[in-house]
Amino acid sequence: MKRANWQFVAVLLFLLCAAFTSDGSTSTVAITQLPDPDTYRGRTCDRRSLGCPQTTHQQNYSVQYIVIHGTDGDRTDGAITEFLTNRNKSTHYVVANGRDPIYSEGQIIQMVQDEDTAWTLGIWPTNSVGDTTGPVHHFNSINIEIAGRPNQAGWCTEKMYQSTAALVRLLCQKHGVPMDRVHILGHDECGLMASPKKAKADPCGNVLGRCTFDWDLFMQLVGGVEPAARTATVLVMDTSGSMGYRWQGGVKIESAKEAALQFIYHVEQENLTQGTEHWIGVVGFSSDAHLILPLTNNYAKARSAIISLHATNATNLGAGLLMGLEQVSHLGGEVQRYVTILSDGNTNTGLSKDEILSGPVAQAHRARICLNTVAFGDKNDVDEDFLRRIASPLLGCGRYEYAATGFDLFAAYIKIRHHALGQVISGLSSFGRSVTPLMGQSIPLGTISIPSDQRELQITLGWSEQGTLQLKLYDPSGRQVTSSYSGARLHSSGQFAQAIVASPQAGIWRVEALPLTSMPQGTKYFAIGSTRPGGIAFALPLPVFTIGDRTFALPGNMRTWALVLVSFVCIAVGLWQLLSDAGLL
Repeated sequence: MKRANWQFVAVLLFLLCAAFTSDGSTSTVAITQLPDPDTYRGRTCDRRSLGCPQTTHQQNYSVQYIVIHGTDGDRTDGAITEFLTNRNKSTHYVVANGRDPIYSEGQIIQMVQDEDTAWTLGIWPTNSVGDTTGPVHHFNSINIEIAGRPNQAGWCTEKMYQSTAALVRLLCQKHGVPMDRVHILGHDECGLMASPKKAKADPCGNVLGRCTFDWDLFMQLVGGVEPAARTATVLVMDTSGSMGYRWQGGVKIESAKEAALQFIYHVEQENLTQGTEHWIGVVGFSSDAHLILPLTNNYAKARSAIISLHATNATNLGAGLLMGLEQVSHLGGEVQRYVTILSDGNTNTGLSKDEILSGPVAQAHRARICLNTVAFGDKNDVDEDFLRRIASPLLGCGRYEYAATGFDLFAAYIKIRHHALGQVISGLSSFGRSVTPLMGQSIPLGTISIPSDQRELQITLGWSEQGTLQLKLYDPSGRQVTSSYSGARLHSSGQFAQAIVASPQAGIWRVEALPLTSMPQGTKYFAIGSTRPGGIAFALPLPVFTIGDRTFALPGNMRTWALVLVSFVCIAVGLWQLLSDAGLL
């Protein structure tokens, strides 16, 4: 099979999986079952029964809390042995630290079934938490032990954070536990809630609330914290001499400026949402770094700062990153901080790559500042691996994007922005082809599924050629989102259009683009969306068809159910092609 076909089929497989898991079912997390629950010989009981033998409370309990512990030991196998041999201790899950030959870093071991009670909130039956005198106790919680010593810095690694967060997210979805810090707790926090006088007194040991466990980071990875209403973004722009070269029909610095200007217009619209505030700063770097504009919410000044950029001299990426960090490092934790670096080549002066990674990049991660990187231009000139390492995913917000054209560059900026603010819904595009639109005829882009209880839906449509496309969005009832639609705000500027809808209805939404001007050479387009605070959301794209030297979309004004059907037919055809080429049909 040709490489392009494999990539197309891979996308279809992903969408098929998304479609069949987006009805509220939970995602998959690899879990090792050990041992058989009967091994505990009475140290568990069915929390749903009317009378566990170890409690005097005749009550049908359900899972209401997730409690995180630290084992306070160096090795995972030692913790497993303790839970297997000590009749007074048990836990539902253990997350391994990889310091023994048996269990790998981040591996999840299940030792007690979710439906059963585990004795881990103290030692049964003498502890105050165990006798259900407080709101959080054995019988209404699932408990997770992370292998390691919480009083040691760095005890919980990036992989362990990610693995534990994935498990917690799965458990919350499965049992209907709210993903917030009221219901996801550290061991010591449960003790304080249950009985302040009997709560664990040691500041660390096997408790997490007052120790080196990064709760802000962890909750971001879980996905249970709504995106900040206040953000600060510094655009760190490469203005080295090579940015003055021509590339893909334009001068690179001019393409970069145009994409940044569109991005600023986009953020300006977000700032109109009540209760939000978004600042932008601009740093340029060549042989050295220059602060073009400190953080501001005066977007006209931000656009003027971008327009003033020009290409000259060498590439000192380290200096640009350091200056970008300086602009946001003083802000408090209530502000989500982003530094987005654009470069067309390798850093060739100032700090070395290793010094950048161990210096400003490590500093940003410690301060929980999100780093994004965008490579622009010829891939042979860009050190993609280095830029990916800068944009570490540890915080759940760092992203690397490659842009081959100015249009791709704007799409990269918008994708990064949507990822920063919520659960991303992507996949609606012209698949890199220039589609010939028909005047007065809408282009159906596809459908998106929105989960319930969302605070906001945002959709961005971008196109590559001069002219205007109108973003048309229809809710699950078939009603078009216009300026009079309750809670909606629409905006169009240059070569993008934006729709923001407060409290969107749950269900299938339809996305279209209506040409308002002639585009005889056709246009590439993309649509990307996001929901806040997030959930299981997905998009079903629609195909485009090439006839001769022109590419066309499906006819407009199709019913939502018909578009969904077309998407699934395309998925089925893609799977058939995959199986046929593999010789399985």
